[in-house]
Amino acid sequence: MAFVVAAILMDWMYNTFGYVHLLGMAHLVAWAPAFVYVLMRRKQLGMTTVFGKYIHFYLVFAGLLLGIDLLDVVRYLLGDGELYLRWA
Repeated sequence: MAFVVAAILMDWMYNTFGYVHLLGMAHLVAWAPAFVYVLMRRKQLGMTTVFGKYIHFYLVFAGLLLGIDLLDVVRYLLGDGELYLRWA
């Protein structure tokens, strides 16, 4: 579900604003709730199984990426509205 929401938001935001730092907002809106849900359930999953280790790896990796997206959104809101890429 988060993937579909992120894809729809990303498409709309790209068509509206272009390829700017604000696109990270789509990831934050769609994936942050899923991240928080998994984070709250991590104790139930434990670390002894392969799945538990995968979940903890996901939390580290996704947390890092959500942090990068948050920085991008803050940069955009503080005035860095430059396009990443300009098509000729």
